[in-house]
Amino acid sequence: MSEQHTNNSDADTEAPPKGYVSARGAFEINANPTVDPPFPREEVDIDRSAKFFSHKPLADKYGPDAAREKI
Repeated sequence: MSEQHTNNSDADTEAPPKGYVSARGAFEINANPTVDPPFPREEVDIDRSAKFFSHKPLADKYGPDAAREKI
């Protein structure tokens, strides 16, 4: 278990116990990294994208043009 119970033996001089304190110390919340915007769908080159994707099973079933459009 990563938490340990604190014992307060000198209650008159110390602050009241917090209960459980992490053995690793205080935590901090990190900010989310910035995310690049998605690539616009209008700028996708369909033929170039289809060339790098194995779409033969789809092309056999639906035809090469329909498979290329779906990819």
